[in-house]
Amino acid sequence: TYSARDASLATERVKRSSLQLDLRGSHSDATFRGAMLGPSPSASVTSDRIHTFDNGVRVYDRHLNPPQRERYERVNVHEVEEEPVVLELIDSLPEQGVFVALGSAIGYYAILARMRRSLLAIHSFEPLEMHREYMRENIELNGLDPRGLPIHHEAIAERDGRTWLRQESYSSALLDDVSLTVKAKDALKRFLCAFGVEGFQPLPRVSVPTLCLDSISARVGGRIDLLQMDVQGLEVDALRGGERTLASGALRTALISTHGPEIHARCRELLVAGGFTLALDVPDPEGQPDGMLVAHRV
Repeated sequence: TYSARDASLATERVKRSSLQLDLRGSHSDATFRGAMLGPSPSASVTSDRIHTFDNGVRVYDRHLNPPQRERYERVNVHEVEEEPVVLELIDSLPEQGVFVALGSAIGYYAILARMRRSLLAIHSFEPLEMHREYMRENIELNGLDPRGLPIHHEAIAERDGRTWLRQESYSSALLDDVSLTVKAKDALKRFLCAFGVEGFQPLPRVSVPTLCLDSISARVGGRIDLLQMDVQGLEVDALRGGERTLASGALRTALISTHGPEIHARCRELLVAGGFTLALDVPDPEGQPDGMLVAHRV
């Protein structure tokens, strides 16, 4: 069971060891090599700058934004407090467990999970086409088999259907679920732009399909051993759309990145009401922008 103190200790461990992967443990060098296809031909000839994290994950530098680069200058992992927790959870999964990443962005945690565990079933859900393409590039860059890292194009929502996605890289969000202030600003910009007023560009947006958590669970086989969620404020809707999954025990462990104290508190309530026991409850970590909840089904 994790506590805030455990997360703090894990953070110090990251700083001391820089999170070098221990391939001599229960998942050996042979296991690691089994997940690899060898060096990527295209990666060897590209002129793109490559960022290599201390755990061995490689991504193209052009995929990163300035705040991320600044953060990685201090500690060269994606999320200094969350990553040790993710690694502990991944290492504790059954040999052929199911790991689902919602809002996988450029694929960091999916790639890290595959590097550590060759037999896991890993499913990534990412509605932004740009990030899906980045993830495909990073899978190839790390010499991993894309057939073992499927990328689903749907967004998580309270129900299946379609909605508008505001395209803003790591701040992308479904317009049906953003605040009324954002919606009003977007509507005003579109009105002014339609009348030729210069300097008012509407938010770029695209129609995307949505799936609820119950539908996602069914798609990946009806069982999720670890759900990792980073969905930019949609956490409550995501849990509301998984009533059957939460009640049935199909979901064993959830790791949720929360965006704001109200969302954090509501997610906590929904998980406890669904029969989960909280193992980690940190609404405002020092070393990263998102809160963290870890909950187990007992």
